[in-house]
Amino acid sequence: MGEIPLDKCSLVKHLSAKQLNSIVIPLPALDIQHRISSVLDRASDLISLRKRQLAKLDELVKARFVEMFHDDYPIVSADFVCSHIVDCPHSTPKYDGIALAYPSIRTSEIKNGRIDWESMKYVDYSEYLERTMLFRPDRNKCTSIYLHQVLRSDPVKQQADKSNAGSTVPHVNIADAKNFKFPLPPLKLQNQYGNFVEQIDKSRLTIQQSLAKLEVLKKALMQGYFG
Repeated sequence: MGEIPLDKCSLVKHLSAKQLNSIVIPLPALDIQHRISSVLDRASDLISLRKRQLAKLDELVKARFVEMFHDDYPIVSADFVCSHIVDCPHSTPKYDGIALAYPSIRTSEIKNGRIDWESMKYVDYSEYLERTMLFRPDRNKCTSIYLHQVLRSDPVKQQADKSNAGSTVPHVNIADAKNFKFPLPPLKLQNQYGNFVEQIDKSRLTIQQSLAKLEVLKKALMQGYFG
């Protein structure tokens, strides 16, 4: 394996020419370069495939929702189907530097209706009790899976956007959320949809675990090849 001055390679932003000229990078034989490139490309392709699979599962859940609940059903409010709707203080919580069991789930952690744990901050137990915001469905009227999906639907999003008209910082007041309107199908149909979503979630978990392993593997390969 030889070495090549970095000034013969592409420039790196924020580094001076002198700094660049003083750096050398390993230059393996061409056949080894091809082998490294092939391995990394394969890992990247598999990672992209897993991400596409996850996106397809999300699309499948949404499509099934539309397919099952396209008929006319009684229109109700979130307040009607919930046994409890609990607001939280609208102020910055006191974060704990240690990753505890009590996450502070902010809007920045909600992506495509799911929790992103990468940027999560945590609070202690007393802060968690004070800050928990809760929509608890009445099980005799509505399932949690149906409520979750219907609150993510375009018609409800349009209601949320309307309540935000003129606001520079998008947010939803609890009073507005209680009045969100949506159709309420029979519990039997909701449960059928819930069973479908649970099966999809099992497949999603398997793919997510595979994706996580692939990303760790790619990082390890990069570290092994380039130090």
